[in-house]
This record gives sequence, C-alpha cells and structure tokens, in this order.
Amino acid sequence: MAARGGRVLTNAPSATARAFTNANMFASRTVHTMHIPIGPWPVGATDEETEWIQTIGEMMRRNGLEFLNTLRPMLKSQGFDDETINRLIDNSQRGP
Repeated sequence: MAARGGRVLTNAPSATARAFTNANMFASRTVHTMHIPIGPWPVGATDEETEWIQTIGEMMRRNGLEFLNTLRPMLKSQGFDDETINRLIDNSQRGP
C-alpha cells in the first residue's frame, strides 16, 4: 500500500480513538486499549471471565479470517495472480 502512495497506519487503536473523539460521536468518551486474542484459547481468573475471553477471541478469529477476503483487490493490484492469492488466503485460514 505504501508503494502505491498509501499511508501505513502503525497505531490503529490510537488513530481510531482520535477519529471518534474528533468526530464528537459520543457524548462521553473514555478510551481503553485492550489486547484481545484471535482465538478462544486463553483462560481467565473465573469461569465467567474465561467464557467472555473465549467468546470474544472466537469472534476476533472469525473476523480476522473474513478480513482476508477483503485483501483480494489489494493483492491483485500489486500483481499477485488469482492462484497465488487463493493459496495465501487458504493457507492463512488453515493455520499452522
């Protein structure tokens, strides 16, 4: 993306928080940065916390996998052929 003149966003959480704050989208604003796993494996201090972490982690995993498909046009514009793009996405979805 940078090669095509795009700006690489290095701190997405801060940029997102600034965008919401600058747009006055909420009457009251408090920003918290959380690190959420992309998968359901962590265990919390309580059963309820574990269930919450695993639910959010599974949602993030699914979101990440769906996001891969949105990369197709960018990869294509960078010269990758359909076979290579499909292989990259399939391998990413399959995991290690």
